[in-house]
Amino acid sequence: MYCPNCGGGVAHLYFGGNKGEWRCLSGCGWTNRNGGKKCVVCGSPNASLCDFEVSPGKTCDAPLCWHHTYKPDKDKDIDYCPEHRDLVRRKAGLPKFIQLDPDEVRKLWQSGEGMMQNPIKPG
Repeated sequence: MYCPNCGGGVAHLYFGGNKGEWRCLSGCGWTNRNGGKKCVVCGSPNASLCDFEVSPGKTCDAPLCWHHTYKPDKDKDIDYCPEHRDLVRRKAGLPKFIQLDPDEVRKLWQSGEGMMQNPIKPG
């Protein structure tokens, strides 16, 4: 079987239970679950779909990469897009989620500005 997105080879993978999925081995991001969709935020291959219920029985289904997926509970298979993440957090009484840009974090770390000025040393 070949990937319908890029023509590369695919493999059937199991992630627990009796559910499994087909994934492209060439790294294009296609799975039989996502159909090769791209993240709505950055355009990377998606890893999940938004599970926010927009109407009874209908979910948002926005494709999301691993970086832009918000999982409120690591033990449940529930993912939210950035727009619905903030709604879910507001309803739960939590503060707004702040997503740090990995490039900005790297620059701060490399410059030393992001480091604590007076770190507590173990005693």
